[in-house]
Amino acid sequence: MSQQRLGIDSIAGNHGLELIIFWKCTVCDIPDTELALYVDQAPMKNMIDRFVEIFVPLDVDIIFDFIPAANLVKETHENILGIGTYL
Repeated sequence: MSQQRLGIDSIAGNHGLELIIFWKCTVCDIPDTELALYVDQAPMKNMIDRFVEIFVPLDVDIIFDFIPAANLVKETHENILGIGTYL
């Protein structure tokens, strides 16, 4: 066991002076059939983990929430900008 010195290696009290930054990211409207893709070692989870490794700073803690779709509307391709959208 390592030797610790009070005031040098440890914190006396219930808080420290260092700020901890965390981001909370929410992925919404996931169809029920695709929720399994977001568990550990699944394709989408691996892609999100790789994105975090590359683009999120090391000193930032990140939390992901995955929310299933409540009333998912069938996707249509009628309103793609530049094709079916009128300004």
